Order: sequence, then C-alpha cells, then structure tokens
Amino acid sequence: MDRITYDMLKEVGACSSKLESFAAVFPAGAPISMESVYRAIEGGLDLRFAARLVPDGERAIFDETVTIMEGVYDMAIAPACQRRNEMTGPAWEAYKRIVAVRGDIALARVERDTAIDEPTRRCHEVMAAAFRVYLAGFGLALVVALTRGVSDGKEE
Repeated sequence: MDRITYDMLKEVGACSSKLESFAAVFPAGAPISMESVYRAIEGGLDLRFAARLVPDGERAIFDETVTIMEGVYDMAIAPACQRRNEMTGPAWEAYKRIVAVRGDIALARVERDTAIDEPTRRCHEVMAAAFRVYLAGFGLALVVALTRGVSDGKEE
C-alpha cells in the first residue's frame, strides 16, 4: 500500500464527516508519509480513524506505540490542567455561594466566567499543542505500521 484513499477509509467504516474532511485535504488520496501526516494535522484531520487500516501483523506494536503516545500527552497536559483547576476552583465555589445566597445567577456567571476564562484558555492552548504532537507521533506509528514489510512495491 503506498497511499490511503477515500474508498479504503469508507471500506473500513470511516464516518461521512471524516470521509468529507479527508477528501477535502487529500482529493487524490494521501501518500503514506510523514509529509501527509503533517498536512493532515494542518488540515485539521484527526488521524485516529485511519488506525483501522493497520494490518493485523502490525497491530500489537502499533497499539503499544499509541499507548505510549497517549501517556506522553497526558503527562504534557497534566501541569496545565492542574494549574487551571487550582485557579478556577475558587471561582466555581464563589459562583455556588452567590447563587445560593443571592440567587443572582446572571451576576454569578459573569464573575465566574471572568475568573476562569484566562486559565481555561491557557490550558486549552497547551492541550491543543500537545494534541498536535500526539497526532504526529500517532502518524509516525501509522506510517511505520502501513509501510513495514513493503519493499519494491510488494507486500511481504
């Protein structure tokens, strides 16, 4: 296999929205390469649906690699999420008190949202950057799994 096509993804059950997104970024199919992985990430594709194409003989090592990448992602976002929780916790508590005491939900929401916007935005920025790195690692594992054992255009 030298490229991933719309028909291949459809055959393995990719949903219509994933197929449409894939066709928009790769109208002629995607060559199996890191260049395609980066293009997919830049195009907003979530590569994980393509894991269905991994051959059975490559599945164990692919799954193990992806599990490692998921752990790296979790470690990368943990400090930002913890900091967000530390910074927004008091705002949520104040929100609950204002609603309970005054019943002024609108004011409580404004105060809460003002307090949580910045730490939440920062956390989401870290998560987005870490997810792009995760997808690059996932893509590398996918490229290796789909090209291992292929030489001279023939699958071994």
